[in-house]
Amino acid sequence: MIRLLFVIVIFLFSFTLYSADISSTQDGDWNATATWAGGSIPTSSDNVTISHAVTVTGAQAASTLTIDASKTLTITKDGSLTVTGAITDNGTLTINSDADESGALIAKAASSVTITYNYYVDSDYWRLISPVMSGEVYGDIDDNLAQNSAQRGIGTFDNGAADGFVPYTTSTSTSTSLTNGTGYEIMRSSDGTIAFTGTMLNAQVQVVVNDGAGANNGNWNLIGNPFPSYYNVNSNAGSGADFLSDNVADFDGSFAAVYAWDGIEDSYDIYNQSSDAKTMQPGDGFFVYCCSSSTFKILEFEEDAQTVASGGKGFSGDEPSGAAKNIDFQNVKFILKIINEDKRSRKTEIYFNNKSTRGLDPGYDAGVMGMSGKDFQIYSHLVEDHNGINMGIQSLPYSDMNDIVVPIGINAKAGEIALVVQENTIPYDVQVYLEDKNTGKFTAFDEESNSIKIQSSQDLSGTGRFFLHFNQEKIDESNIPSEIKIYAPLGERKVIVEGLKRFEEDPTFTLYNVKGELVKQRILNKENDTETIMVDDLSGSVYIVNLNFNSIFIKKKIIIE
Repeated sequence: MIRLLFVIVIFLFSFTLYSADISSTQDGDWNATATWAGGSIPTSSDNVTISHAVTVTGAQAASTLTIDASKTLTITKDGSLTVTGAITDNGTLTINSDADESGALIAKAASSVTITYNYYVDSDYWRLISPVMSGEVYGDIDDNLAQNSAQRGIGTFDNGAADGFVPYTTSTSTSTSLTNGTGYEIMRSSDGTIAFTGTMLNAQVQVVVNDGAGANNGNWNLIGNPFPSYYNVNSNAGSGADFLSDNVADFDGSFAAVYAWDGIEDSYDIYNQSSDAKTMQPGDGFFVYCCSSSTFKILEFEEDAQTVASGGKGFSGDEPSGAAKNIDFQNVKFILKIINEDKRSRKTEIYFNNKSTRGLDPGYDAGVMGMSGKDFQIYSHLVEDHNGINMGIQSLPYSDMNDIVVPIGINAKAGEIALVVQENTIPYDVQVYLEDKNTGKFTAFDEESNSIKIQSSQDLSGTGRFFLHFNQEKIDESNIPSEIKIYAPLGERKVIVEGLKRFEEDPTFTLYNVKGELVKQRILNKENDTETIMVDDLSGSVYIVNLNFNSIFIKKKIIIE
C-alpha cells in the first residue's frame, strides 16, 4: 500500500513537473522568457494559451494550443510549430513566407483551425501552387494578380485540353472553389504574397488523378502539397513516410517521380528516390504522370510525411532536422548539363546505387517531361531493355560503375553547345569519358576540364552519337620506388610518408576521398625523410594519396581506420 501511494505521488509530481498550463503575458516572441507567465518558454508537453500578439521563430512545440479571441499567433518565415494535441482558434493564426523560406505548422490532433498562409510569389515567372486549407475561393485571393486582357494570373490544368493550362478570366465566378491538394498556376504583377485563408486539414488528403486523353498532356496531373508544413518527397528526406513511397504503385513505372517547375531555367526538375533528400514547401504544386486508358487513381498525402523543418523555398535539398537518412543507401551521381548559345540549359542525371538494375526501376528511373520543350533536351536511354522513353534520371547498380556505357541523347538546333558537369560525386578512381561516334573521339571529364564544346552544322536529335563511359581507373602501385613507403598505421589517425630524400625537391602531398574530393594538401620537407600527416578530422574510409614533384608521380590507395 505504501509503495502504491509512493508510485502515485511520483506520477503526479512528474505530471506536474513536465506538463504545465502556460499563458502569454505580453506581446512578444515565443522563444523569449518575458512573453510568458512565470518566465518559462513552452515545451512540447505544455498547454499554451495565446492572450496577446505572439510570433513564432525557430522550431517550437506545444501539447495543446488556444488562441484567445482577437489575439494573434504568427509563424514567421523561419519559424515552425508542432502541436500534438487540440488547437482551439478563437483569434488569428497566420503563417508567413518570403522569397527564401517558409514557416510551417503541424497539428497532429483533429482540430478545426482557420489559418491564413501568405505564400510568396515572384513576378518573373509562373508558380505552381496548391491551397493548404479548404474553403478558399478565387474571389478571396485577388492579391495583385497579373492580368493580360481578360485573362488573370491564375489558372487550372486540364489534361484533356490540348494546351493544358486553362486561365481564369474576368468572367470567372468569384465563388469558384480552390481545391485542397489540386494544383494551380499563379503569377503576381509584382513580387509579394498571395493570402490563402481557410480551414486547415490535418488528416490524410486524397487526390484523384487520371488520364485525360489530351493530345500532349493526357497522363500529366497537377497536384500539390495540401498541408501548411513541409512534406517529404522521397525516402532520403527522413525516416517517416514520403510522397513517392506512399504512391509509387499508382504511377506509370517510367515516370514514378515528382516534376517541379523551375521558372528560372524554364524547365521541370525531376525528383525521385535516387535524388538527394527532398522536401516540398507548404502549398507547392507539382506534376505527376500516372494511369493509362482513361483510368482514375487516388494519390495520398499522409499526415506522417509532414515535417516542420524549414527546407528553404520550393523543393529543397536540405534534410529535415532530426531526420534519419537511410545510411544504407549507397548512392553517387553524375549530372550532365547541356547549354546552348542562348544560355538555355537542360540536364540529365545518372546515379549509381544499391537499389537499381540496368533496366527500368520504378521510383529510381524517370522519363523526361513531354511538355518541357522537345526541341532542346538531354537525356539517356536505359542500358538494358530500353523502353523507348527518354530518361531524365537513370539509376544503375553501384557495382557497375567500374565498366558501363550509357547512351546519351541530345536534341538541339545547329550551332555550338556545351556539355558541362553540374555535379559529380563519382569515386575518385572512376573516370568518365564522352564518346562521340561521329568524330571517334573520347574526351575525359576530369578536374582540369568539366566542359566539352560541340559544334554541329546540323540539328542534333536522338541517341546513337554520344555515349558516357564509366571506367574504374586501375591504380598502379608497381612504379613506387622501394625506399618510398606510404601507409596509415592501424588504429591511428595519421598518414606516414617515408623516403622523402628520394625527391630532388620538396614534394606535394594530396589526399582525396573516394568521391574525388580533396581533403588534405601540404608541401612535405624532403630533408626530414619521414613526414607524418595527422588526419584526426577524417572518418575511417578508403583514401587516395598523390605524391609528386616533376617527373616523379606516385599514387597509392590507403585505408584510414
